[in-house]
Amino acid sequence: MGVSAARVRGAIPRALATATVAVPRQHRAISLDGLGDVVVRFVQRDTDDLDAQLESFGALGRGLVTTVEQTILDLGRRVPSGADESQVREAIDNLWLQADQELLDELAQRQRGRATLVRLRGERRDRG
Repeated sequence: MGVSAARVRGAIPRALATATVAVPRQHRAISLDGLGDVVVRFVQRDTDDLDAQLESFGALGRGLVTTVEQTILDLGRRVPSGADESQVREAIDNLWLQADQELLDELAQRQRGRATLVRLRGERRDRG
């Protein structure tokens, strides 16, 4: 989810040192041995309410990744801890071009994210 999902979806071109994973119960962050400063951070979310798709990660197997629309809403709510604000804005802009606006509206309505979506649309209008 979040910047990790944006990276998987090609909206962030650079590798990330922190992966963010949605889980139903809080879990402490873990470091991946032998990979330097790579950390997996777990965020407690109602995973049943997330809009996600099963994706392949090559040799790592398969896993759920939030959809383009879900990722936009997640990133728009607040800049994730440790993320660069300009990187988040760039990811939202890149994902926006792929987003189904109707689905974005539906998710925002269902997840109490209307204010976030209105703000994001206003920011996009202001930037041209």
